[in-house]
Amino acid sequence: MAAVHRISIISGTRPEILKLAPVYAALAKRPEIFAPTWIATGQHSSLADQAFADFGVKPDMTVELKDVPAGVSAQVGATVAALAPALATSDPELVIVQGDTSSALAGALAAAARGVPVAHVEAGLRSFDFDHPNPEESIRVIIARLAQLHFAPTENAAANLRAEGFADRRIHVTGNTVVDALMSVLPTLPAWPETLEPPQAGKRLVLVTTHRRESWGDQIEGIARAVASISDAVPDAEIILPVHPNPVVRDPLATVLGTHPRVRLTPPLAYGDFVSVLRRSSLVLTDSGGVQEEAATLGVPTLVMRKVTERTEALDAGVAKLVGTDRDDIEALAIHLLTHEDDRQVMAQGGNPFGDGKAGERIASLLAREVGALRVVRSGETEGPDGAKDGTGRRSAS
Repeated sequence: MAAVHRISIISGTRPEILKLAPVYAALAKRPEIFAPTWIATGQHSSLADQAFADFGVKPDMTVELKDVPAGVSAQVGATVAALAPALATSDPELVIVQGDTSSALAGALAAAARGVPVAHVEAGLRSFDFDHPNPEESIRVIIARLAQLHFAPTENAAANLRAEGFADRRIHVTGNTVVDALMSVLPTLPAWPETLEPPQAGKRLVLVTTHRRESWGDQIEGIARAVASISDAVPDAEIILPVHPNPVVRDPLATVLGTHPRVRLTPPLAYGDFVSVLRRSSLVLTDSGGVQEEAATLGVPTLVMRKVTERTEALDAGVAKLVGTDRDDIEALAIHLLTHEDDRQVMAQGGNPFGDGKAGERIASLLAREVGALRVVRSGETEGPDGAKDGTGRRSAS
């Protein structure tokens, strides 16, 4: 009988959890092949707990991070150290990380230090600007160099990896697992979340999310003032803005919008509740990567409040537009789309470029084929992305 492959999934933030839940579910459905272990880093403890509950997952281990100074470097270093004993306990043949967070980087580094191959879900996204987003763009590039398997969500992402010299046989286009997560909750959702007061009759919904580090400060305040102006200019629009708990985000939003009659500031929404609001929305304004993907899947026109985006597929499809962070630009385009229905409908019909909801199953099938062929190194000798040893104990560059 073939050995069951021990695989550890490492996550810290809510987006990682919802994008890894379909992979975990697909692995767990094959107990004759896989024994998955989920290790949580506790990076966003309350939001992460909510996400685990949303998908009926209980992490097998949660590492303890105490008194970690602020900053990505300190967070990554502390998480790598905390993950070492967790990986010693789970003793995986492969570690899976997702995306571009500090917890994903720490998971990949901890695995590499132990000589364990890394699989990167949502690999190959690139903005080609290390300042936007920062530090996410740097983290993506580093994880790519640590990974042996690259699960790219789109052909564009795969092309980015090939251009960087990664071997084609290690790159697999799977679709984005966020589409799997979205499709898994849609059939059971109520027409409107029980936790929210329904919109007034005849009102159109506009959903806004903002939290990115590069938008902190004056830009967050500018976004808030743009939202107020949009509401004033389009009186039949009701705006819902789930507020990130970070006070750097929360406080300026509350100051500018807290008493506005047609802007609802809410706590972070459970995933199903968020999707219920999203699918009822006429327009989305966001700086979130995942929301760009979810809105495109549901055909909701989206204005991306960033200078660049690594999800260019939505722009190419026409379902999203890159509006930047300037207050006047955000106001002008949002008001135009809310007052010119033909133009809004053109965007709504752009289509979904991010997948068909079967990415998790594809990843599980690929892992069933690939895990046994990956060489687990414990002596300091490493493999490059093409599987070739460089003979020096260092990872090869191709």
